Amino acid sequence: IVILEISEISFFGNLHIPLYPMNAKLSTFQTSGYGYRFSVRLSTTIIQQNEFLSLTVNLLNGDYNNILPFPFPYNIHFILCDQSSKHEDFCYILKPDRHLSALARPTSERNEDISILDFCPMEKLTSKYVQDGKFFLRIFVDFLNSI
Repeated sequence: IVILEISEISFFGNLHIPLYPMNAKLSTFQTSGYGYRFSVRLSTTIIQQNEFLSLTVNLLNGDYNNILPFPFPYNIHFILCDQSSKHEDFCYILKPDRHLSALARPTSERNEDISILDFCPMEKLTSKYVQDGKFFLRIFVDFLNSI
């Protein structure tokens, strides 16, 4: 499990809604000490006049790719953490597709993008998820279930 803290967000007045467009590149992460390397970038998108928090995921070339199975075979859970006492997290599961070249063994520094354009409606980013100018994205790779 990886937890990313997203901070330094500009807000509109007293509302806890980020100003648009948001485009923050996050650090890379590794699924384990000898695991897969990924990068995740957050941005905002507009789809049919609705605004969404979007994720772009990249599988990166790693030191241990020669011993890891490819194409990447595991579900990845992206969880927007509820910081209220209710703990009603918002979850999106990225299910791998054997035929998706973005999940093949990287032959360069990074594979092509996997875009989740409608990860979370922006209206959901209320004080429930954003507190003290930051929110948290938990990333969980389900190694027990593979394609």
